Amino acid sequence: MDPITIVLAVVGIGLGFGANTVITKRKLGSAEEAADKELKKAKKEGEKLVSEAREKAATMADEARKEDQTRRKESKDLEQRLISRQESIDKKLDDLDKRSDNLRKGEDEVEALKNEIRSIRTKQQDKLEKVAKLTKEEAAEKLIKMTERDIKGDLTGLIAKLQNDAKETAEEQASAIITAAMERMASDVSAERTVTAVKLEDEEMKGRIIGKEGRNIQSLQRATGVDIMVDDTPGMIILSSFDPVRREIARQSLEMLMKDGRIHPGRIEEIVEKAQANVQKEVMHTAEDAAREVGIIGIPKEILQYLGELKFRTSYGQNVLKHSTEMAHIAGIIAEELGADVKVAKYAALVHDLGKALTHKMEGKHHHISGEILRKYGDA
Repeated sequence: MDPITIVLAVVGIGLGFGANTVITKRKLGSAEEAADKELKKAKKEGEKLVSEAREKAATMADEARKEDQTRRKESKDLEQRLISRQESIDKKLDDLDKRSDNLRKGEDEVEALKNEIRSIRTKQQDKLEKVAKLTKEEAAEKLIKMTERDIKGDLTGLIAKLQNDAKETAEEQASAIITAAMERMASDVSAERTVTAVKLEDEEMKGRIIGKEGRNIQSLQRATGVDIMVDDTPGMIILSSFDPVRREIARQSLEMLMKDGRIHPGRIEEIVEKAQANVQKEVMHTAEDAAREVGIIGIPKEILQYLGELKFRTSYGQNVLKHSTEMAHIAGIIAEELGADVKVAKYAALVHDLGKALTHKMEGKHHHISGEILRKYGDA
């Protein structure tokens, strides 16, 4: 081979190697720069995540501190109320103890007075026997008459005072027992209502409920016995009736009809019957729950029916069934304090307002219905 060719080949190889080395170094430099950029980016993201985590942790800690402070305040308020109530009860008990001590002192005074009278009578009897030479029987009779004449007024006043003291003490004790029983109970207050509002999803539903020439609404009113007003309040249908059970049946019927979408007289009758069955089931379950709550079993179904209907009644701002169960608890507490029959007291208190369930079914008779039912099931 030609020497020049060999030299050129060696030179070419050297140039190629050098160029390859330069290219390799440039690639390595670019890779290092990219790696540095990624590393810096990762550090920034890491610092950002750490900062966010710290902020979130601080926020959660503040919320936890606030929640703990709120709980502590509520616990302190509750403790203070309990302390105040206990102080009130202790004060009433102290007052009762003082009155009891006063009564015992009065009894001691009466006993001392009796002893003094006996002593005076004995002395007078001895004196009469000596002076008038009367027999023991004659002297005793004269002494009794004299004693009656002399101290009759004082004894009458003393007896009247003791009777008044005993009456006041009895009234205080009765008030304390009733107050203690009432303090263990609490009641929710609800407004007396004769109307129920049913919300509509759209105004178009009013037309469907009214129906052609009012057939649907007339059918619904006949089936439920409730007045239905659709034009008074936008987005609402008003059900008006003094009978809360009928209003509840009408409310459930309307809601089922609107959900079903098929509204016509035939369908209305089916839905109303279904709503009546649902309300009847609710009435019985409610009555059974109330009876279990106060611990009375074996109540006849007729009484349970009327008792359950009281759930839908209010009187003087309170739900009548809730009021009746509370009265049953209070009556049981008082009966236990007095040594009376707790079951009889609870039963009587639970059904004392039963006539209100028939206010709109038996006009003029609801004042006597509770007594009639109790006489009928007196041995239940």
